Amino acid sequence: MRYEILLDPDPPNPLDRYEPGDAPYLALFTKQGPHYLGSKNLNFTADQFNSWKEMEDHIMANYNIAYCLPVFCIHTRFGFSTTVIKTPEFKGFFNSEQLGFAFITREQCEGIESDELQQYCKHRIDSLLALLAGYINGGCYRYVIYDSEGSVIGSCGGFYEYALCKIEAEKVCGRRDETS
Repeated sequence: MRYEILLDPDPPNPLDRYEPGDAPYLALFTKQGPHYLGSKNLNFTADQFNSWKEMEDHIMANYNIAYCLPVFCIHTRFGFSTTVIKTPEFKGFFNSEQLGFAFITREQCEGIESDELQQYCKHRIDSLLALLAGYINGGCYRYVIYDSEGSVIGSCGGFYEYALCKIEAEKVCGRRDETS
């Protein structure tokens, strides 16, 4: 048996893996149309607001916020990456735009000590945004398993890290010594 790791042509949205309220909330919108990239259980849409400040005020007033950050899209020559930046100076950067906000409610942080709360929330938001950036940028992988004659005998996709995809493929093949 051998395996091959490929880009997944139809990856699942990483936000669909979570039940409502389990993951940090993402209120992410694009200005190029009615595209929505965030959580499906929010009680508002971008067209309700005239500014990002209005949206932020709505979030702060209607959710029991533990932590909230603006989310920016940084455009590069090769595509774009999603990055959380908190500094107000960043807003004028020529190749970026605000997509919205990422936030965590106090209910999602039950049991977390107050001195660890900010670090915990930032880690959860950063982790989810890294998954989403992989999804948006096409960084999702799948493996295909072949028998000795070269026929496909199995496959699995939806891995947002190459290394994890490789580990799973090697487990399925029953060895860790050969790669494609």
